[in-house]
Amino acid sequence: MEAKEQSKKKESWYWNWLIGSVALRVILIYFSNNLNLASRPEISTPLTSLRRLAEGYWLKQSSMSPYAGSMYHGSPLLLSLLGPLTAKRIEGQPDHILCSLVFVIADVASAMFIRATGRNLQIAYSQSLKFLDLVKLSEKSDMSKRKITSGAVAYMI
Repeated sequence: MEAKEQSKKKESWYWNWLIGSVALRVILIYFSNNLNLASRPEISTPLTSLRRLAEGYWLKQSSMSPYAGSMYHGSPLLLSLLGPLTAKRIEGQPDHILCSLVFVIADVASAMFIRATGRNLQIAYSQSLKFLDLVKLSEKSDMSKRKITSGAVAYMI
């Protein structure tokens, strides 16, 4: 009974962090011009710049090679999939909002997959300990006293 309550508490903690992280990303999308994050070299590189992606897509649409100069360094698949999202505009919204929202969705989905993988690894680890009859040894170690699971750590990273 107590294990179910702890499981529910962990799940609510996870969903609170998930909603908070999505909200923070959406806020950063809307106020990105005020923060000027696109010009920071720690955040935006030639491979991750939306401005360069949009320029590469424009060059491709103009029947020029985006790889001829040093403007675009990304993959052709990325240019084909996300390039059209940089050209579409929604009136009254920041530039490249569609592409940014796709990035947020992909980021959340990959975080959820990493968390699920961490949970599956943790389950497999505990099953192997039970199979080898090393559960008592595991309970005495410091690893079992952790409050944060490996899946949660993988999700936060």
